[in-house]
Amino acid sequence: MLPVVFNDIYGILSDTTEYIWSDEWQVGAKLTYEFFRFDFPIKTKLTCESCEPITTKAGSFDECIKLTLDVTGFGHGLEYRNGKKEYFFARGIGVVRAVFYWMNDVCKNVYELTSYSGIGEGYMPICENLTRHYDALDLTDGCEAYTDYSYARDNRGNISIYEDRCGIKHTVGKITLYDSIWDEVVEETLWNDGKHDESRMRHDINNLKLLLHYLGRPYRCLQRPDKAVAWHEYRLRMLESM
Repeated sequence: MLPVVFNDIYGILSDTTEYIWSDEWQVGAKLTYEFFRFDFPIKTKLTCESCEPITTKAGSFDECIKLTLDVTGFGHGLEYRNGKKEYFFARGIGVVRAVFYWMNDVCKNVYELTSYSGIGEGYMPICENLTRHYDALDLTDGCEAYTDYSYARDNRGNISIYEDRCGIKHTVGKITLYDSIWDEVVEETLWNDGKHDESRMRHDINNLKLLLHYLGRPYRCLQRPDKAVAWHEYRLRMLESM
């Protein structure tokens, strides 16, 4: 479920820099932020550079800049806010893509702007009647996530940003067929799409997962030492063969 928590796109940016935009974020800037957030001593190293045009389902955007964040300090359930993050801004629009790295940068999740209404000035416009919708791309294991931001004027005349975030994991009923399991569906889909090498790689990964699942299952050998010995010998032979 970790990938779906990155749908807090503006919140993560604010919690790691204290801003959702700063005029210091100009091409070539290299900044370090140190402050306390939720009693955690946060340290964020930030670099800003120009980048190629960004294309999403919402359109193509020129004049984009890229922020790269390297964050440390979060703990107690907020560790996912640490590490490398990339934010891509388009002039008049704001964030058009956000990339969050986790598991020591081995895995990443991408959120992209897929629809919007209204434009403004600068790289993070804040004005009345703007809307921004972001979707997570290529989530696996039945996960789905998105974020809606709406800009409106409150009763004191200030512009407020309201968010509606969703992160869910679809569950399935009892599984009895091999090809009913999500990873095996991916394997079969890749094969049917002619991506045979990718399907074979997924097949190997699936077999390894099944093997690890088998090795990690609890065994029912209470008061049956002969069965316990046989079970452990079998597991040992499997591990030696690996």
